[in-house]
Amino acid sequence: MLQIQRYADRHTARPRSRAYLHSHIEMSTALWAAFGGFVLGSVQSLMLEWVRERERHRRQLRMWRNELRRLRSFDAHFAWNVDALPTKDALPNPPRTTPSYRRLLDETDFWVTDQHSDDNTGHALINIADGVDVLAHYHAEALKIYENIKTVRDDEQVEQWTRVVRTTHAYDLESTRWIQIVESAQDDIDRRLELAGAWSQLVRLFRPMPIGENPPPLPPIDPP
Repeated sequence: MLQIQRYADRHTARPRSRAYLHSHIEMSTALWAAFGGFVLGSVQSLMLEWVRERERHRRQLRMWRNELRRLRSFDAHFAWNVDALPTKDALPNPPRTTPSYRRLLDETDFWVTDQHSDDNTGHALINIADGVDVLAHYHAEALKIYENIKTVRDDEQVEQWTRVVRTTHAYDLESTRWIQIVESAQDDIDRRLELAGAWSQLVRLFRPMPIGENPPPLPPIDPP
């Protein structure tokens, strides 16, 4: 009788073991499926963010191209001479940066299209903004001295006129140097727009950022 009971216990326990194993397999399958869905969703989210970031960068580069084209148009000079008064009343209009220029400086991540690890486009764009302030200073100073000529004695007018011409020459020299920086930045933005394409960006994912050097900066002007 005891043997019959043991036999019954062994054969009634097996269905429970099989049911437990089947339940465990189903639970594991569900967990792996959930984990796979989480991983796939995360990868899709990262890819979507990557695409959006590149598209945002391309849009910012197009805005930079427009900003620099606008600044490049401020190329008029005084060209005044000590030996002669100005032959025309038109004065050069000093360049000005827009609020969007300053906003782009804060928001643009140039690393996305950097040519090498020390690419300095951002530095050049800051120098352009600084150059705008320098040109505005020379422009205002020249006009201030020019207006004061009318209030000084005749024997002092020649000296004041010489100061005006020297200041305008400084403006013209600084403007020429500043335009070269703007043109160099334009070329760099055009190059970056080519690198901002999807294929070029995919290639960059699988190679390290190369090491490079920037060209030497332009020397400062020597005001007369």
